[in-house]
Amino acid sequence: MPASGVKISPDGGTMTVTVRDYTVIDQPTFPKPGPTYRASLDFTLRWTALGEVVNYSQPKLKYKMEFRQAKCQLTYTARIPSRGLVITSDPIETSDSVFAMMGTGRNGVYY
Repeated sequence: MPASGVKISPDGGTMTVTVRDYTVIDQPTFPKPGPTYRASLDFTLRWTALGEVVNYSQPKLKYKMEFRQAKCQLTYTARIPSRGLVITSDPIETSDSVFAMMGTGRNGVYY
Protein backbone atom coordinates (compact mmCIF):
# COMPACT_ATOMS: atom_id res chain seq x y z
CA MET A 1 0.00 0.00 0.00
CA PRO A 2 1.48 3.36 -0.92
CA ALA A 3 1.97 5.92 1.86
CA SER A 4 -0.48 8.15 0.00
CA GLY A 5 -3.20 5.68 1.03
CA VAL A 6 -2.97 6.80 4.67
CA LYS A 7 -4.28 10.22 5.69
CA ILE A 8 -4.17 11.56 9.25
CA SER A 9 -5.89 14.80 10.15
CA PRO A 10 -3.68 17.59 11.54
CA ASP A 11 -5.18 17.17 15.03
CA GLY A 12 -4.73 13.36 14.89
CA GLY A 13 -8.44 12.80 15.46
CA THR A 14 -9.18 11.09 12.14
CA MET A 15 -7.24 8.50 10.15
CA THR A 16 -8.35 7.21 6.77
CA VAL A 17 -6.82 4.23 4.96
CA THR A 18 -7.72 3.85 1.28
CA VAL A 19 -6.68 0.88 -0.85
CA ARG A 20 -7.55 0.58 -4.54
CA ASP A 21 -7.37 -2.45 -6.84
CA TYR A 22 -5.81 -4.79 -4.27
CA THR A 23 -5.44 -8.21 -5.90
CA VAL A 24 -6.75 -11.22 -3.97
CA ILE A 25 -7.87 -14.76 -4.75
CA ASP A 26 -11.51 -15.77 -4.28
CA GLN A 27 -11.89 -19.41 -3.30
CA PRO A 28 -15.62 -19.91 -2.75
CA THR A 29 -15.35 -23.46 -1.36
CA PHE A 30 -12.58 -22.70 1.17
CA PRO A 31 -11.43 -24.59 3.23
CA LYS A 32 -12.38 -27.39 0.86
CA PRO A 33 -10.41 -27.65 -2.40
CA GLY A 34 -12.04 -26.02 -5.36
CA PRO A 35 -11.68 -23.44 -8.08
CA THR A 36 -10.02 -20.12 -7.46
CA TYR A 37 -10.71 -16.80 -9.15
CA ARG A 38 -8.64 -13.66 -9.43
CA ALA A 39 -10.40 -10.83 -7.61
CA SER A 40 -9.71 -7.26 -6.56
CA LEU A 41 -10.77 -5.08 -3.67
CA ASP A 42 -11.22 -1.37 -3.13
CA PHE A 43 -11.81 -0.28 0.44
CA THR A 44 -11.71 2.70 2.72
CA LEU A 45 -11.47 2.51 6.51
CA ARG A 46 -11.97 5.64 8.59
CA TRP A 47 -11.32 5.96 12.32
CA THR A 48 -12.66 9.02 14.17
CA ALA A 49 -11.52 9.60 17.76
CA LEU A 50 -14.14 10.18 20.45
CA GLY A 51 -13.48 11.61 23.89
CA GLU A 52 -10.27 12.14 25.81
CA VAL A 53 -6.97 10.23 25.73
CA VAL A 54 -6.88 7.18 28.03
CA ASN A 55 -3.55 6.07 29.51
CA TYR A 56 -3.27 2.38 30.35
CA SER A 57 -0.17 0.75 31.79
CA GLN A 58 0.82 -2.63 33.18
CA PRO A 59 4.49 -2.21 34.22
CA LYS A 60 4.91 -5.85 35.33
CA LEU A 61 3.93 -6.95 31.83
CA LYS A 62 5.87 -4.09 30.21
CA TYR A 63 2.75 -2.94 28.42
CA LYS A 64 1.60 0.64 27.92
CA MET A 65 -1.08 2.27 25.75
CA GLU A 66 -2.33 5.75 25.06
CA PHE A 67 -5.56 5.69 23.10
CA ARG A 68 -8.91 7.25 22.47
CA GLN A 69 -12.14 5.42 21.94
CA ALA A 70 -13.19 5.80 18.34
CA LYS A 71 -15.69 4.83 15.74
CA CYS A 72 -14.53 2.99 12.66
CA GLN A 73 -16.33 3.00 9.33
CA LEU A 74 -15.78 0.90 6.21
CA THR A 75 -16.85 0.90 2.61
CA TYR A 76 -15.69 -1.61 0.00
CA THR A 77 -16.11 -3.01 -3.48
CA ALA A 78 -15.05 -6.55 -4.45
CA ARG A 79 -14.74 -7.56 -8.10
CA ILE A 80 -14.40 -11.01 -9.64
CA PRO A 81 -14.24 -10.22 -13.36
CA SER A 82 -14.19 -13.82 -14.61
CA ARG A 83 -17.52 -14.41 -12.89
CA GLY A 84 -19.00 -11.02 -13.73
CA LEU A 85 -19.45 -10.35 -10.02
CA VAL A 86 -19.23 -6.98 -8.26
CA ILE A 87 -20.16 -6.61 -4.59
CA THR A 88 -20.39 -3.10 -3.16
CA SER A 89 -21.16 -2.10 0.41
CA ASP A 90 -23.34 0.78 1.45
CA PRO A 91 -21.66 4.22 1.63
CA ILE A 92 -19.12 4.77 4.42
CA GLU A 93 -21.43 7.26 6.13
CA THR A 94 -23.89 4.44 6.86
CA SER A 95 -21.24 2.21 8.45
CA ASP A 96 -20.98 1.86 12.23
CA SER A 97 -18.81 -0.07 14.66
CA VAL A 98 -19.37 -1.67 18.05
CA PHE A 99 -15.87 -0.87 19.33
CA ALA A 100 -12.81 0.88 17.96
CA MET A 101 -9.80 2.67 19.38
CA MET A 102 -6.89 4.62 18.01
CA GLY A 103 -3.60 5.49 19.61
CA THR A 104 -0.22 4.02 20.40
CA GLY A 105 0.99 1.02 22.37
CA ARG A 106 4.35 -0.30 23.52
CA ASN A 107 5.44 -3.59 25.00
CA GLY A 108 8.52 -5.63 25.84
CA VAL A 109 11.83 -3.95 25.03
CA TYR A 110 9.97 -0.88 23.73
CA TYR A 111 8.31 -0.27 27.11
